Amino acid sequence: METLSNQGMFDEARLTSLLHKIKEAGGDPFSNPDYQSWRREEEAKVVGDDDAISELNRCEARLLAQGGFVAEAKALFGVVGRGRGSEAARRSTDLEQEEVEAFANIRRHIRQLEQE
Repeated sequence: METLSNQGMFDEARLTSLLHKIKEAGGDPFSNPDYQSWRREEEAKVVGDDDAISELNRCEARLLAQGGFVAEAKALFGVVGRGRGSEAARRSTDLEQEEVEAFANIRRHIRQLEQE
């Protein structure tokens, strides 16, 4: 299944570039106005579409972790996964297996980055 991000719906290149600049400056992405602007623009694309919002959150958490913002990715993942932690996600009948696997992949990626 193609994700929205690889269909070009989300501007991953812009976020990757922003995160690189923020990392070089020693800043915090969540308080950066350019990052906040990116998030607002991307959210505006998916208003009212729960699946697309989930995909945006997964994409953002993945890029944060890849950009070296592991704590921020975990914080976002906590928001993304609120009520949908690994056990809750397994029990939830309304979550697709694909979403459960995406959350697990994000967790694995974060753990891998922490070990490096």
